[in-house]
Amino acid sequence: ELNRGERRILTDIEVAKIEYPENHFVVKSKSGKTFVGLRCICALPKEVVQRFPIFIPISKLLDRILCFPLCRIYSKFDMRNRENAWIRDLPKLTTDSPLRIVIPIDTDAGVIMTSYTDHKFADAWLKTYQTEGVKGVNQELQRLFQEMLGHPIPSPISTKVFHWKCGVGYWGIGADSDIIAAAVQQPIPGVPLYVCGEHYSAKNQQWMEGALETAEEVVNKCI
Repeated sequence: ELNRGERRILTDIEVAKIEYPENHFVVKSKSGKTFVGLRCICALPKEVVQRFPIFIPISKLLDRILCFPLCRIYSKFDMRNRENAWIRDLPKLTTDSPLRIVIPIDTDAGVIMTSYTDHKFADAWLKTYQTEGVKGVNQELQRLFQEMLGHPIPSPISTKVFHWKCGVGYWGIGADSDIIAAAVQQPIPGVPLYVCGEHYSAKNQQWMEGALETAEEVVNKCI
């Protein structure tokens, strides 16, 4: 029980069921906990939303949203090594190689997002990581950076690979993003059940701006 104006954030609770009996929501967790509320906002990717029967009315619309893998690789280089001086003036880069996008994070500390990829490129990096480990990833990064920069680079002193099976959304061919986004946002007319996230953004799908945009729209509907 909360005091007036008090808010509580709960983590590590997996939802098993969402029901709407008698003008209120009952959310049941897999651990057996039950939560009751007048409104329900689901900030979830589409493949998770589709697991809950309450969203059956928009199942065909959700099928028009495709979901593909995303991979981000972060590397740290030893800036005491003079061969890493190239990092200090490194801009954000895009390339047609498997690196795709390179984003400097902290060039003084030698921290770079050495690769930002989706779709087949994301899965290719995951395969390298799973079969050859960090050593294999670093060797491939060195090869690709040498091709891009025109000179060899030392191996990173630390590399972290993050892969999401459903990390980015795409509108399917022929999908009317404006119509689908509006319909998904409040799946059942008259019921205060809402969905937000970059997967459902008509204009900013795939980006955090899409998540922020749809979240703000949902909050405004709740006021």
